[in-house]
Parts: sequence; structure tokens; C-alpha cells
Amino acid sequence: MFRLAYQSGCKGVTVYRDGSRAAQVLSTENTDAATRELRMPVARPETLTGRTVRKTTGCGNLYVTTNTGAHGPIELFAHIGKTGGCAASQTEAIGRLVSLALRSGVDPRAVAKQLRGVRCPFPSWNHGHRVLSCADGIGQVLDEITGGSDAQEPGSRADRLAGMCVDCGNVLEYEGGCVVCRACGYTRC
Repeated sequence: MFRLAYQSGCKGVTVYRDGSRAAQVLSTENTDAATRELRMPVARPETLTGRTVRKTTGCGNLYVTTNTGAHGPIELFAHIGKTGGCAASQTEAIGRLVSLALRSGVDPRAVAKQLRGVRCPFPSWNHGHRVLSCADGIGQVLDEITGGSDAQEPGSRADRLAGMCVDCGNVLEYEGGCVVCRACGYTRC
């Protein structure tokens, strides 16, 4: 293209990446660009029906509110009760991003799958189920709503996990009343 412009005696060339602007002078119909679809979030309806679920996490009580539209969950709000700082801001950010994904047509089961299993140093129990982090708790709520739960069975390795090792950062497990790290041998009783 640049050689053609030079040979034609053009004084300047402007190159736009296809799809980089809302309105563009010229658009090509190549196969790659035609198969890509840009998903824009739908506008939030005035009224939605929702429910709030409380999950116990290592950071405190996590309150997850999901609001449902005509085709399923459309937004999610997550809040850590009475705490501030990083846990609260990260939980709020996760809620905003999940809402954006849901309003953009992303399958809530795919979102839940990405959040499930994310671990923090302080996992906890909630009604007999392990909550590995605030993100994992949000993923569990999405699974409960969609019926797409792939939760671990009681007695599985996930039920024995006890956070992260302070020495090497690997996963800690409960064993014989103690917490042990299989990687470096750290124990805490």
C-alpha cells in the first residue's frame, strides 16, 4: 500500500485499523473482521427483579445481589459487609465487570467458571461449602442462579484447602488438625 502511494505520487497516507472508529470512511470486508463481533452492553432496564445472597468469606460477609432481566441475569452487585480497603474495592470491581459481561451477552456460566476456584489466603466455610475467596463466592452465586454448579463434592481436595503458605506461597491443606504445606513442609497446629 505504501509503495503504491509513493508510485502514485501521493503526498500523504492515512491508515485506519478497521473497526477502530465508530464511523469510518472506508471499510473492508475481510474474513477475519467479518467474523469478529463487537459486543456492546445493552442499556439497563428501569426495573429489574433481584435477590441478595449472603456468603461467609475469609474477608467477612459477602453480599451478592443479582438482578434478572427477560433473558437471565443482567447485573450483579457485590459488597463486603462493613469493611473497606482492597477487599471492598476489588469486590466492587468484580461486580462491575460481571455486570458489564452479563449486559454484553456473555453466558453467566462462563463468567462463573472464570471466578470459581480463585483463592485468597483466608478461605472459609459457608453452610458446609468451601468459599475460597470473594471472587469464588460470587462465582458460586452465579452458579446457583444458572443451575450450572460444578462445585466440589464434600470430602474432595478442595474441602481440605486452608489458604496459602506464608513461607513459599503454595496451597495449604488441613491434615490431622494442623495446616500443612506439601511443597516446603511448613506446618501450623
